[in-house]
Amino acid sequence: MLRAGFQTVEVDNMTAEPNTGQDAAPSKAQLQLQLRIKQQEARLNDLKQKAKAQAAAARQRAAAMERAKDLRRKVLIGSYVLAQLGHDLERAAKLDLGPVSFDQWMTRPQDRAVFDLAEADGKQPSS
Repeated sequence: MLRAGFQTVEVDNMTAEPNTGQDAAPSKAQLQLQLRIKQQEARLNDLKQKAKAQAAAARQRAAAMERAKDLRRKVLIGSYVLAQLGHDLERAAKLDLGPVSFDQWMTRPQDRAVFDLAEADGKQPSS
């Protein structure tokens, strides 16, 4: 609302013309401006989605690289231990580096079968 002299005049937000109470059709310039605003909002939403996707892809790549490094560490440690034990699987199964021996630590049947160890419940592996 604007005050013109002593008279209060309602102003349409888009045209800055007095509002007569009748809805005037938007001008061509207003329609073009509204269209451009909608296009820019759509572009902004697309860019936000693209940024989210890129961030997710970067996190996935970082996680994959960390898993690969972890796997490589395990392979290298295992190779070192086997080389030190002369690739003797029986000696490797009896390896004891701490409070729990390797034989006690390894509980999964498929892991124990790799070393031809009895299953944790005492059964012999099925080969």
